[in-house]
Amino acid sequence: MYSIYQIRRALPDFKPLGFGRTAQELYVRMNEAFARGDRSEMRELVTDSMMTGLAADMKQAAKLGRYEWKPHGEFDKPSVLSAAAAKVLFEKGGPEFKLAQVTVRVNLKQSVAFYNSKNVLIGGNPNDVTNVTEYIVVERMLGKPGENWRITGKITPTF
Repeated sequence: MYSIYQIRRALPDFKPLGFGRTAQELYVRMNEAFARGDRSEMRELVTDSMMTGLAADMKQAAKLGRYEWKPHGEFDKPSVLSAAAAKVLFEKGGPEFKLAQVTVRVNLKQSVAFYNSKNVLIGGNPNDVTNVTEYIVVERMLGKPGENWRITGKITPTF
């Protein structure tokens, strides 16, 4: 609860009930940019550490041919599961910022397909719509001008 207070103090328009949709929109944009191989947009949507991991996946997907990802609506509304806020210092004697992280459950209907260089389907099925639940973590520096929410990772439940 205190973390939500810290986020709202820095971002008065932040509302946990509506933030799930914001995170879901980031998730959709990230997957669409990944499918297009758009590294520039990916850098706006994900943190540097996440981009490092995804860059290799993007390179591999490009070698295979074409990767297609499409959302087909949600089967349940997205929801905020947890929030955290902590002070961070990037360099000794430098300014101190607060880092906010919010974990969101995203529930989308999706389709995935892989095509080779001859445009022959080699994996997935563009007509096979599957319900997918993802747990994503988005973060933002509070009090730092020009910062936006970005996806920093996914959580795989152990249950």
